[in-house]
Amino acid sequence: MKKICTVSGKEFEITEDDLKFYEKMDVPVPTLCPEERERRRMIWSNQRFLYKRKCNGTGKAIISNFSQEQKFPVYDVQYFFSNNWDQLKTGQNFDFSQNFFDQFSNLLKTAPRLALQRSPEYDENSDYTNYAGKNKNCYLIFDSDKNWDCLFS
Repeated sequence: MKKICTVSGKEFEITEDDLKFYEKMDVPVPTLCPEERERRRMIWSNQRFLYKRKCNGTGKAIISNFSQEQKFPVYDVQYFFSNNWDQLKTGQNFDFSQNFFDQFSNLLKTAPRLALQRSPEYDENSDYTNYAGKNKNCYLIFDSDKNWDCLFS
């Protein structure tokens, strides 16, 4: 089946297997081409822009890939991975009688997010990195792993 993307106007194909999957999942056939769908998925990821803000758990000044204007709580990396807060308090029971997306939207507004996508137990002297891991002596490294003595990459 050939479709025209409602955003780009580009023609794209939907296979029989795709149609079977959409029917099984009880979702409509996409109106956007794969590239536009990927763009929408990538909206969730800010890898290169950092902001000064306060940690909603401790109140201390931190660097985050989420600006202070974001309504959901954001926790400093060290605090997020600590035992100083109860992760179960922000959870919610799933109610099968309610719309999934409404419940998911509510969860996204209340559950804390990690200020930067990194793991402090694997990094050494590399506080200002995002979507990067296992770095040593690095500063402003994005979307990269296993770097030593690197800056602005």
